[in-house]
Amino acid sequence: MSPSYHQIDFGPHRLHYGCFGHGPKALLALHGFANHGGYFEELKSLGERYRVFALDLPFHGKTKWESDHFSAQELLEIIRLILARENVQRFSLAGHSMGGRIALSLAPELLPNLEALILLAPAGLQATPSDSPILFPLFLRRFLAARLEPPGWILSIFAWARRANLLNKATYVLFRQQIEQADRRHRLFNCWISLYDFPVYKRKLKKLVREKELPLYLFYGQEDEITPGRYGQQFAQKLPSAQFHWVADGHFFLRAPLDQCLREILAQQQYF
Repeated sequence: MSPSYHQIDFGPHRLHYGCFGHGPKALLALHGFANHGGYFEELKSLGERYRVFALDLPFHGKTKWESDHFSAQELLEIIRLILARENVQRFSLAGHSMGGRIALSLAPELLPNLEALILLAPAGLQATPSDSPILFPLFLRRFLAARLEPPGWILSIFAWARRANLLNKATYVLFRQQIEQADRRHRLFNCWISLYDFPVYKRKLKKLVREKELPLYLFYGQEDEITPGRYGQQFAQKLPSAQFHWVADGHFFLRAPLDQCLREILAQQQYF
């Protein structure tokens, strides 16, 4: 079945999402930073088990977002609008990288309707200075975002952090690519401001997963330097319903190795 594409209005914004797959279950998929919902279309194994609804998050893909930030409450309302339009009551939630961070943050609110949580190299399980609400409170993030031009001072800070080994090479290259172009750096800072509203409370989330016995699947690339798998392994400890899987790949997954890994797990799991 070929993918179909849809739009949904939310105030002054227009959200774009794709739908593919012919499985009996529903899956809502959230992509990573600088990506779009089409990322998931190459994961053919998901389409065999699910009807997949892949959203273009604000500032990404074909979604038109008219504000400089988005909130957790706004995204929850958008998700519920999409599920209502598609007549979905029960669903699984998947997220890659930044989308994984958002999935982790929203999962407690969506828990009554969740069948499984599928995380692909999720952000949010490791503490980083840029995520700290103490080091970078919301007013400071907005202050810095208003002073992006020219970007030389930002590049200098990242270069210093790399020399001081505060950033690994993969993260440094990723951020430098985003800072060098005006539209990309504004998207980067808009997302950074927005993610302040998506905290991940690991202890609370583990308690909820344990009590509900929610199936939790974590996939990490063996060569991933941006979100190292050890943080996923630590989170999965003492959670009977959690499974951790390595994929022979990096952070962004070339999809073919990930798809093969997903296919093997799908063949074994009843509730995935």
